[in-house]
Amino acid sequence: MQAHCLGLTSAVALILTTSAQAAPAPSCVTQEEISGLAAYALPQLAERAMRKCSSSLKADGFFNTRGSQLVERLSAGKEAAWPMAARAFRKMGGEFKGKSRTLLSDATVRSLVENDLVDKLIERMPVTICRDIEAIVAPLEPLP
Repeated sequence: MQAHCLGLTSAVALILTTSAQAAPAPSCVTQEEISGLAAYALPQLAERAMRKCSSSLKADGFFNTRGSQLVERLSAGKEAAWPMAARAFRKMGGEFKGKSRTLLSDATVRSLVENDLVDKLIERMPVTICRDIEAIVAPLEPLP
């Protein structure tokens, strides 16, 4: 089960860090920080992906029948993951409204992760892969 969690976390971490490739990171982001960022963003990312996919999935499929329980379970560790998520996001470099990410308040960083980052990932996700995502996630249930 840990291998499934590590695989899913690694995939999400790759997606999350792809959006930060334009600016060099001021320091290395640790595996623990990337895991924290993934754990923090994953509940909202999953919820928004299921919403985007809802019209293209079977009514009796995994996401439409058990997706809300998955999001609820993923959300349980969200706040505990916040300190590492914030560190990872700040280390990814770049600016927001002319201000270095390292100088942003926690509230601003939370908003950027929960809104801007998740929005960009969902926008880039084609609806054509919704069934593939569901086919990958369903057998992994229950995710730790």
